[in-house]
Amino acid sequence: RRKSRPNTMRRCVRWNTIDMIDPNNDTMIRLNVFIQVEKSCRDKVLDIARKLTECSLKEPGCVAYDIFESSTRPDVLMICETWKDADALSIHEQTAHFVSYVGKMKELSEMKLEKFNF
Repeated sequence: RRKSRPNTMRRCVRWNTIDMIDPNNDTMIRLNVFIQVEKSCRDKVLDIARKLTECSLKEPGCVAYDIFESSTRPDVLMICETWKDADALSIHEQTAHFVSYVGKMKELSEMKLEKFNF
């Protein structure tokens, strides 16, 4: 029987983080945070996002956390996060670095969140 595409993607994520993922737990969470920022604030927002990423990668439930810059729209950034489960994400959202850095980014930009469970 042919496996569906999401399962293939899930296996790939597990392969890269085998020690962090329970293969019997299908509750990982992916967040795509789109950030639209004016040119005058872009460098500051990118610096804040880098600090947030550095802190977040040290959290036990963080599977992946990265920043992407659009190649076609200089006003758009994206943070892509993967969390082991809802508990890990909830703990992350209560950390001092999350509250501080996300608050600063919201003051300087518009943010849109996409959330996926897999």
